[in-house]
Amino acid sequence: MATAAKNSKQKTSTSQNTPFGVLNAYLKTTSFETHSIPKSIFIISSQIIRTMISQKTPPPHEILFLRGDINYTEFHLVNGKKYLSSFTLLRHQEKLEGFLRVSRKHLINPNYITDVESRHGLHQVLMVNGERIVVSRRRKSSVI
Repeated sequence: MATAAKNSKQKTSTSQNTPFGVLNAYLKTTSFETHSIPKSIFIISSQIIRTMISQKTPPPHEILFLRGDINYTEFHLVNGKKYLSSFTLLRHQEKLEGFLRVSRKHLINPNYITDVESRHGLHQVLMVNGERIVVSRRRKSSVI
């Protein structure tokens, strides 16, 4: 009974609104002799830690394209790596001169475009890594 009261106090003292709080509460209440920690907790926490560590923007010549999603931007690099930024795509667009905004979600480096395809009114940009990026109707004049 005393152990249950102690565990409930630990749970309430830890902020469980954050992923770190959930992980911390789990680690405090789990006996490692009888349970193993699920890999998903480590994967989630390591991704969050990597995201929260301040990273400098990669040099423009290393960036293939950027994909934005609400307040996050994913950098796709020439070497195949991906980085996540907690800034909006618009903020990166202001810093990266010469990049083309082809849609609401994509900002591309024109140096890595291999082809522009137009089929049935749908315009796509083919990048050197094989990725196809759809060009919005309103922004097709900046690409073609």
